[in-house]
Amino acid sequence: MEFNFSLVDAIKLYRGAYDYYENGKRYCTETFEIFENHQDQIYIFKADILGRAPTGEVLTVKVDYKISKRFAPIAVRVEKLLGSRVALETYNFDLKENIMNYKFISEGDIGETQIQTKHKVHIATPAICTSLLFLKSKRLQNTGINSFVSLVSQNKLNFSKPPEKKGISIERISGTPIDIFISGKRLKCVKYQMRGYEIFSDVSDPLVEKDVPFLDIFLSKHLTIPYRITDPKGNKLFEIKYFNYLVDSGS
Repeated sequence: MEFNFSLVDAIKLYRGAYDYYENGKRYCTETFEIFENHQDQIYIFKADILGRAPTGEVLTVKVDYKISKRFAPIAVRVEKLLGSRVALETYNFDLKENIMNYKFISEGDIGETQIQTKHKVHIATPAICTSLLFLKSKRLQNTGINSFVSLVSQNKLNFSKPPEKKGISIERISGTPIDIFISGKRLKCVKYQMRGYEIFSDVSDPLVEKDVPFLDIFLSKHLTIPYRITDPKGNKLFEIKYFNYLVDSGS
């Protein structure tokens, strides 16, 4: 069942798209759909990312992300296509044993590993629609810093090393929802600041240095979908292009 991303008995909740920016210029687009299966108590996120490599070749990334209603990842599939080259990454969680099984496959290149986990670990993917799912994995403190752990793969089209655990800190900046405008439309969101850090111990939460570069997150109320992500100078990195909620999940 783990790698079955079937949409049978699933209801489409949302569909949307993002624009990716660098130096004020759009360079990539992402389209996504989010489904809910009440019977299996899961959500399925599906995303397609389209851009170009520095060589000018078309780069396509397809992401399938299955997560429980408690926001524990169950299975993740990331497929990258560049010209005639294809690379596939899969993550399969054994929820009872708290073991993540990772596999990377490309032409003539295979890598496999198992990672022991002690808590709900986020799986980082190239898709923005799945980038903040960890926020629902525990109750957030409205004041102070909330810490999370993410598994991050640096493998592109070839296997270099297993995914590594990285730390994420989130701090709520706006006490109440704020208004932002995108394409002339007013949107309600909550502003957060997010920082990343290295993990040196699983025993306690590491200190978060204030001089670590941060991202500003403008978060919607819909399943951790961000409306906009900016750098410390306020430059857009990612922004919602359109977002339709067909059936509101209330999450």
